[in-house]
Amino acid sequence: MMTMLLLLLLLLLLLMLLLLPLLMMVVMMIIIIMMVMMMMMMIMIMLLMMLLLLMIMMMMMMMMMMMMMMMMMMMMMIDDDDDDDDDDDDDDDDDDDDDDDDDDEALR
Repeated sequence: MMTMLLLLLLLLLLLMLLLLPLLMMVVMMIIIIMMVMMMMMMIMIMLLMMLLLLMIMMMMMMMMMMMMMMMMMMMMMIDDDDDDDDDDDDDDDDDDDDDDDDDDEALR
């Protein structure tokens, strides 16, 4: 009786060794079926993730645009400062013109 049990155990072990790949295949099939069942949920989640990614990308683009605008504004401000210097020179010229006017009045 014990020998029969041992033989059965050995047979079971052999079967298990032989069936391991098949078992793995079955498990894989079950997992794949589960995945297919979950696929609708997964697709929804994926879509949500894609939307989130798009939102983040849009936010990043907006931030980049804002940064670019800020940089442009800063550059414009710097240019304006240069223009102001030119304006100061123009003001000096205007002062010279005023002096000329004063001279004209003095001549009169």
